[in-house]
Amino acid sequence: MNNRDSYNLIHQALTKAFLEGRAKPERCKLPRYKNTVDELVHLLYKLSKSDDIGNDKHAKDMNRIRSALNTFVKQSAFAAHSDRDYYREYKRGMNIVPDLIEILANCEHLRYERFRAEDPKAPSVEELLSIPVCLKAVRSMSLVKIAQIIYVEESIKNSIALLIPQHPKDEYPMARQMKRHFIIHYGFTNTGKTYHALLRLKAAETGVYLSPLRLLALEVQENLNSSGVPCSLLTGEEEDIVPDARHMSSTVEKLNLDEKYDVCVIDECQMIGDSQRGFAWTRAILGVQAKEIHLCTAPEALDLLKRVIDECGDTYEVVEHTRDTELIYVHAKYNIEEDVEQGDALVVFSKKSVLSIASELFSKDIQASVIYGALPYNTRKRQLERFISGETKVVVATDAIGMGLNLPIRRVIFMSDEKYDGTEIRRLRPHEVKQIAGRAGRRGIYNIGYVMASENCDGIDELLIEPNTKLQKAYLGFSEVLLNIDADLMEVLKIWANMPTSPLFTKTDITRTLFLINELRIRGFNFTKLELLKLTNIPFSEDNPTVFTLWLTYCDRYRKEREIHLPVPESEDLYGLEDYYKCLDLYYSFCKAMGLPYDMELIREKKLETANKINEILISEISTHGKTCRICDAKLSWDYPFGICEECYKKGYSWNTRYQQVSEFSNLRGSRDPFGDRANSGTYNNDREPVSIGGHKPSYKNNRGRH
Repeated sequence: MNNRDSYNLIHQALTKAFLEGRAKPERCKLPRYKNTVDELVHLLYKLSKSDDIGNDKHAKDMNRIRSALNTFVKQSAFAAHSDRDYYREYKRGMNIVPDLIEILANCEHLRYERFRAEDPKAPSVEELLSIPVCLKAVRSMSLVKIAQIIYVEESIKNSIALLIPQHPKDEYPMARQMKRHFIIHYGFTNTGKTYHALLRLKAAETGVYLSPLRLLALEVQENLNSSGVPCSLLTGEEEDIVPDARHMSSTVEKLNLDEKYDVCVIDECQMIGDSQRGFAWTRAILGVQAKEIHLCTAPEALDLLKRVIDECGDTYEVVEHTRDTELIYVHAKYNIEEDVEQGDALVVFSKKSVLSIASELFSKDIQASVIYGALPYNTRKRQLERFISGETKVVVATDAIGMGLNLPIRRVIFMSDEKYDGTEIRRLRPHEVKQIAGRAGRRGIYNIGYVMASENCDGIDELLIEPNTKLQKAYLGFSEVLLNIDADLMEVLKIWANMPTSPLFTKTDITRTLFLINELRIRGFNFTKLELLKLTNIPFSEDNPTVFTLWLTYCDRYRKEREIHLPVPESEDLYGLEDYYKCLDLYYSFCKAMGLPYDMELIREKKLETANKINEILISEISTHGKTCRICDAKLSWDYPFGICEECYKKGYSWNTRYQQVSEFSNLRGSRDPFGDRANSGTYNNDREPVSIGGHKPSYKNNRGRH
């Protein structure tokens, strides 16, 4: 008999003992042997009489028993027949193996009965071992672990399979009953896709426009209302219900699937491949009840959209859109000292870089508008108006200009070819470069658009002509019907995320949801599963300490008093006002999601007041936002790669030195140091980007709170 045969025989006997439950502790009066069996017998006998069954000590003892049994099998299986003493011990040991197995099985049963007494919902041994994967696991895991992990997982899988149709399209029966026709508008940026789709929307009796950004939703609302088509607005941060309006402009997450429309326009449909938000586009395409649906998309999503529509059994036609203006790449390197011209858009990928470049231009008597993700809509609108009217010569922006903003841009200049994507600092991808570069050469203003790059960038010209990677899968979101499963919400979410689905689809990233649920549980906040889902779906930036802390405060107030209060600003500087605007958004979203009363007019008043203050700071104090040394405040170039100057570095200073000097002004979350940046050095780096905390990467990095 070899080692594997011995091992398998013992575990087969162990499985049989579990199934029969025939062990008797009183039969454990076994002889003592001075070999590996000796320790094993002692442990088993001691364990069978112990009161520790079911606790951590018992689990450790069980592990020791399994280890000893495994060692005994290995030693015995390789015993040489020529060694009479060793072989005799081997035979004597094998003779008691059945008794040892019975004791082990008995201990397992005793422990499991203790577990069942504490958890009445736990299955019986018969129920547990009726599932093939559980029976298989008996050979390597305890009954308690099997019940806690495998049995629960299999039960949840079966419940999910019963609640959710095999194919995602069947989750929307009302849409499946309709005869829907899709018009797919595809092309690169600035080709008129959305313009032509909106013409059909304006002509319809009822319609809805779905946007990735509230800024675009607001622009379309204004467009329709100015064209004599009454249109309401609904986003995660605000609503504006126009009397008698039969059109709605909305962020895609806010689509009402119970409403019927003549025409629906879904913008930026390439977002269907986004791991965080793509599920909202999938939901809209599969479930919107509209006779005519216009999909505006970049080319990389065309094939995927066709396949999704085919799966639904609907019809479609494809309309290709091309640029009316030529786009030319200029190989000469752009110099900010000499080459600034009217109509330039300088693109970087952090707020701090935007402000630093704008400050540097100001020092040269060049007025610049600034655009970045954290700007309130009203502030962004006023900055754009200054650029459109010619009050400012250039616009300095992040890639926020790449999606939907129509500006009189003649040249797009890439000042950087790297961006932080929420996980890492990486090089720009072809579709990102094309999306941004396409803003050059506004139709009706310029006949040609130009693209350039600074000395810091290489290969932008190659990325412009490199084919985009085609999207392969559409993302699916979590369905509320799964709340009906009698199991912990986190367990249901994790199991759902790992279950297979149709080859055309994949599951959305639920990391943020799990993180927020866990944060609430750490603090002892008890909510129903529905409340948990609503709370975690509220749009806000969990990477912002001020906003995140306010969300936790609101959760606590809601569970205790079922009411929350309008926030107040902590400071009147740029960062403080931007955070306050986000807090106002959170207040509205929280009240809306949890059914709490709110004063929409008061919220609008506060937001407009805050946006105006931010705009005044950007106009009057932009010079103070240049990049400076953290130690001595010496002025640095906008692209200087470090937080301290060369002189301070030579003196042996570091950011930690300055941080310690001002620690009395700072708190761990949300407070600011005397020179205008956050003192949360353990969470953010000098460029306000999330960094590793205690060896772990931050869980969420993309700009949230936008829908």
